[in-house]
Amino acid sequence: MADSVKDIRVEVKVRNNLILAKMEERGINSVAELCRLMRMYNKQGKVGELINMKRAARNEGGEWIPMTLVLAEFFQCLPEDLFSELQQEVALEKNRSHAELAFTEISQLSARNHGQVTPEITLQASQLRATITQALSGLKPREERILRMRFGFDDGVEKTLEEISVQLGVSRDRIRQIEVLALRKLKHPARSRRILAATGSHRESRSWGDTEVADFDPDPLDAL
Repeated sequence: MADSVKDIRVEVKVRNNLILAKMEERGINSVAELCRLMRMYNKQGKVGELINMKRAARNEGGEWIPMTLVLAEFFQCLPEDLFSELQQEVALEKNRSHAELAFTEISQLSARNHGQVTPEITLQASQLRATITQALSGLKPREERILRMRFGFDDGVEKTLEEISVQLGVSRDRIRQIEVLALRKLKHPARSRRILAATGSHRESRSWGDTEVADFDPDPLDAL
């Protein structure tokens, strides 16, 4: 059993860097210290959820949740300065993960960071692209098109909601609604497991599989 255990563990923690940068500017070193300065002594859990991206900054109606407005007032900025467009809408089931690697795999990662393209990397990229394309093809045409534009799947250029709105002649809020719907559909186990298998992220399959897919009324979106 011990022979199968690899010698290096890489741990990843995902957090809201926009808020962390604001905290660092003011010399704030922890969520507890931030809450003390805001005089929100019993709100560490709610603030921590936002920083750890385990709660979306907007509610299902598209309105800012109260704590986001409190943070924006404290940092004297707009809520949009603290949360990216995706952070406003999407919460993570888990914001921590880890992978076990052998030393030789670390060398392969180093090669990728230095731009060295190997046949193995090329094959993996091709497989991943095919898997993502297959997952996107299960969406409605407008949903697939918007995600492709948002994440630059076709031309490598990520577009903002405003840019897509202008290009498609649809309101920014409508584009945001469709994007959120499409992202939640991709979290469905039938689609997410294919992507996770292609990326090798088997450890995350349970958290994605337990994600509930919200029911949306598609009628307001059919005008696109």
